[in-house]
Amino acid sequence: MASAIRLQTKPQRLLDHTDSDIIDRYRDYLLEDPDRHLWLGKSILVDVDEVIRRRFVCDTRLCLRNTGTPKVKTRYSCCWDLEVQLLPTEIDAIEKHLDKVVEHHPALQGPIEKRGFWKYDAEWWKILQKKKNGSCIFLNSCDSLGQHACALHDTALREGLGLGEIKPLICRMFPLFILETEETHIITCYGPETHRVLFDDDYEEMRCLHDNRRATERIYIVMHETLETLVGKEGYRHLAKEAEKILARDDSNGHGG
Repeated sequence: MASAIRLQTKPQRLLDHTDSDIIDRYRDYLLEDPDRHLWLGKSILVDVDEVIRRRFVCDTRLCLRNTGTPKVKTRYSCCWDLEVQLLPTEIDAIEKHLDKVVEHHPALQGPIEKRGFWKYDAEWWKILQKKKNGSCIFLNSCDSLGQHACALHDTALREGLGLGEIKPLICRMFPLFILETEETHIITCYGPETHRVLFDDDYEEMRCLHDNRRATERIYIVMHETLETLVGKEGYRHLAKEAEKILARDDSNGHGG
């Protein structure tokens, strides 16, 4: 059954297009050491250090900077500084629930009416619109302390919707990334290690990507719903089963983190 695991159709539209030579070298790096990689089926390669061993938490308190005044600003954040590419079905899904989003987050009505919630970027991709301050159009300040929340995520919780019914996949994926070689899809994570061969240094500004005491769960557990979207339920079951073996082996060897 494991050999039938494939990358699902939707994620293939969001593959990272880093230089292919760099990706090939990173693939070779993973394959050099059996402890660094896990195969799902014949074509999906999981970066064990980044997806299974690593701990992660999405916590807006890590993205806040107190300015010494009642106003709290946001640090460099995936919801503030990165661009979100949208699939056509995701635009339709947001439009379907937009009235509910504004109902729960009335402060967004003005910016959305003025700018819309998506635009074209320089390469004619459709991306989420931003406010004048640079934040995502759907990033909303929810209380007097300046806690920020994704209005799409919050609306899904309030309305009993699955996140996949309203929140773009690329948002749900962060900090996971998919890299493509000629025959392989690599699932890895944006952070201190992978940036050296895959990304720019903006990870330095994202506190959630560094070790912190709030991150108590492994990424493959925290992001199980997203991983199921990427590799299917059978793929995730296989990943989780193998992850337990890997972590148990780490513990027995005294390398548990």
